[in-house]
Amino acid sequence: MKMTFKHHLFLAVALSFSAMACNNDDKKEAAPKTDDKTAAAPAATPAVTTEEKIDAATAAPNQYKIIKDTLGIRILEATYKPGDSSVMHSHPVNAMYVIQGGTVEFKLKDGSKMQMDMKAGMSGVRGYDLHSVKNTGKTTLKVLLVEFNRPGNMLTTDAATDPTKVAADNYKLLHDSLGIRIIEVNYKPGQTSPFHVHGGDYAVYVVEGGSAALTTKDGKVNASDVKTGMAWINAADGHSGKNTGKKPFKLVMFEVDRARN
Repeated sequence: MKMTFKHHLFLAVALSFSAMACNNDDKKEAAPKTDDKTAAAPAATPAVTTEEKIDAATAAPNQYKIIKDTLGIRILEATYKPGDSSVMHSHPVNAMYVIQGGTVEFKLKDGSKMQMDMKAGMSGVRGYDLHSVKNTGKTTLKVLLVEFNRPGNMLTTDAATDPTKVAADNYKLLHDSLGIRIIEVNYKPGQTSPFHVHGGDYAVYVVEGGSAALTTKDGKVNASDVKTGMAWINAADGHSGKNTGKKPFKLVMFEVDRARN
């Protein structure tokens, strides 16, 4: 049977979701190559027509809540209670992180369907997609989506200041695809990291809250308490870090290596 563009796109999305289940393995397995054709397939497809760009927050406001929107980066919290479904909507190039797991059904415009068991902690990077979603399970699904409205790749990560290289105990690379890196950040009480640079603008979500202090290259210290569920967007910057609290804290970061519009 001859596969249409939609079926190729659907297959690519299905394969990318299947790959997400492996993100808790060791770093070598968890960090796919930047030229991964499966992950890149949706972004390489023909231009999207106007009627196919259906904003999720506008089309399904009960499921998609905008948390932050700046610098061409938008953080959305997607919540689907058991039985909830959304109308057809689209996402530009995006990264996702599952906060609370559940079972969902994705449906494409042509009626093709895919059932997916999404577990807490799963993450991945996807190109443009168009679908509706239904929670077919018995638990509430909550997913963090970070959308990137930017044209293409611009920067090159410097290994000498890359946090996943110089502070590998704290910064674990989960995914690197389509000019987007997903990084898991963990600091134990009292633990510090050397000076490092986030070379692209980035979004942050707090998985487990705590107390932290960041010190810039000129010695300025910024201390703060971060609570579970907080999220923000920062311009590219550099600093060292320290857990100043009495319990571990955990973040997930989404760095974008793409030019601003």
